[in-house]
Amino acid sequence: MPPVPDARTQLEAALKTPSGHFVYESGHHGDLWVDLLRLTARAPLLRACASELARLARPQAPQLVCGPLVGGAFLAQMTGSELGLPAVLAEKVVEDDMRYRVPPSLRSLVAGQRVLLVDDAINAGAAGRSTARDLKEAGARVVALGTLLAMGDGGDRLAADLGVPLHALARRERNLWRPDECALCRKGIPLSFDLMRGD
Repeated sequence: MPPVPDARTQLEAALKTPSGHFVYESGHHGDLWVDLLRLTARAPLLRACASELARLARPQAPQLVCGPLVGGAFLAQMTGSELGLPAVLAEKVVEDDMRYRVPPSLRSLVAGQRVLLVDDAINAGAAGRSTARDLKEAGARVVALGTLLAMGDGGDRLAADLGVPLHALARRERNLWRPDECALCRKGIPLSFDLMRGD
């Protein structure tokens, strides 16, 4: 019987990273896209990845796992299950700006806890940064950052700013621009997908 591939090998085989011209949730433009919702729908693969993230994060002794909706919340649930810990989500709230917030009914679970913050992918790091800010406001301390996929150096910069380790199961390089500096816009290359509008 052939050996079962480990989580990283399975993830690399499943990742499809088409190039094009994309607008990410942060508002930045980039040239790489990954549809991780389709990936997180593969429960056995997500479970294997969650198990690996749990193994990597155990030395930081988290007491709770948190992930921003949508994919990060799925990953938080499975990683929390692997660690035997509670898991909470952070939901997107659009007021004067877009941010992520742990719902009021879950905030009492977060206060005073050491948190493993996970997301399906970290690109510019906007969702993770906003979630980390809200966790701090709720009285929690992020002790580690975990992701299935780190795109560029956004995850590394976020981890450095938080002073915590980044556990990334896969990495992809990509270009990232502010909208007014986008090299693809300057070349007249049309958008392939706009995450902010959903088209």
